[in-house]
Amino acid sequence: ILFSLVMIVLVRPISVLLSTLGTEITKKERVVVALMAPRGIVVLTVAQFFSSLFMDDKIPMAQYITPVTFGLVFITVVIYGFGFTPLSKLFGVASTEPPGVIIVGESEFSFHLGINLRDHGIPVMMFNLFENTSEKAHEAGFEVFKGNLLSSNDRIYSDLLRYNKCILMPQSFIF
Repeated sequence: ILFSLVMIVLVRPISVLLSTLGTEITKKERVVVALMAPRGIVVLTVAQFFSSLFMDDKIPMAQYITPVTFGLVFITVVIYGFGFTPLSKLFGVASTEPPGVIIVGESEFSFHLGINLRDHGIPVMMFNLFENTSEKAHEAGFEVFKGNLLSSNDRIYSDLLRYNKCILMPQSFIF
């Protein structure tokens, strides 16, 4: 447990603070990133690799490297999982916008659904399979996704962070 605390409280924050010096990240964002450190399969893979090397060389207690690392990953996932939302709110880096919905479809129903969602304060983005219907979405005041929603190259240039739901309502079976 002491090892986990040292990694969480000292090692990770220092490494993040040093690696983000001179970047555009604000101090508050830097603190949240420093305190929220995902650990995972890469750490376990590296630990297993070195553990096997050390065991081959008969180094004492080498067999404990992988279980200790697994314990560290488990503890940090639990701490970060329960702590991220309160911490991000405390430092003021959590989104204050309500989560939004992307509606895929060009039907009348999808436009009426989008209007009702928007009237309830939910951000709505429309994605249309056919370009000729995006005028209707623009006229209704919706943000329209331009490009292919399935293409990571097109998504990278759009602000999709606030949209955590997607409703598929196409009129055709193309999608």
